[in-house]
Amino acid sequence: MALCGLEAQAQMQRQRPEIGGVSVGIKGGVNFPRMLYLHNETMSQTDQGILVKPVAGVYADIPLNRWMSVSPEIMYVERGTSMTYQHHTGSTVNYDMHLKYADVRLPLELRWPMTSVAQPYAVVGAEVGLCLGDSIRMKRTAPIAFDESVAVGLANMNPLHVGVFGGVGIRNRMAVGQRDLILKVAATYHLGLLDSYSPMEKDGTAQAQNVNAYQVVGQRLPEGLELTVGAALSLHRHRDACSSFLGDRYRRRGSSRHLFGY
Repeated sequence: MALCGLEAQAQMQRQRPEIGGVSVGIKGGVNFPRMLYLHNETMSQTDQGILVKPVAGVYADIPLNRWMSVSPEIMYVERGTSMTYQHHTGSTVNYDMHLKYADVRLPLELRWPMTSVAQPYAVVGAEVGLCLGDSIRMKRTAPIAFDESVAVGLANMNPLHVGVFGGVGIRNRMAVGQRDLILKVAATYHLGLLDSYSPMEKDGTAQAQNVNAYQVVGQRLPEGLELTVGAALSLHRHRDACSSFLGDRYRRRGSSRHLFGY
């Protein structure tokens, strides 16, 4: 048994390389979204509140070499903005935009192999998403008070999202039985490259909603900071010395060449 333990340790070191194999898992976290207004002086100077939205999905971790991995993802992401400003009539206006997306992302991770267990990394990537809807709400106080909400659709939102992102993180690799478990913690900044205003609003096919705050001028690009945690389990199972020893023992039972008298 002592020899088996020593051989197991040696084989674990040989059979669990630093690169590892393909892993699949889940990740989740929070998004702090807002909108970046370009060529729209009024909206760009309006203060935006802090929103906290969920992010969740599945991903695969595919090592390319010791320093580099790709991690394709399918994510559910909520975006939007929240503004409060004073109308010229003296009313206080609250403008809230809530958006739901399904994203496909392709991150490229550049790792610094500090140790075989903990590795800080930088990540850059691109994403494409589809808007799943939600709502835009405007609430205004007296003297002209009202509270209305409209559904997000093709008439007031571009259904397609295209963006890029970058950030930093740290990954931890540990053995769980005969598999490897990859844990990741990351912070990434995401910026949309495609105007989120609806093309129907821009060409006048649809009338813009909530026009006091909803000035269809310039470009409105989604942006946000995401903090996520992920866990992935390797698809490849490692064989250690003891499992090989027991497998050889039972495979030889009943054969003409018995092992240890069995």
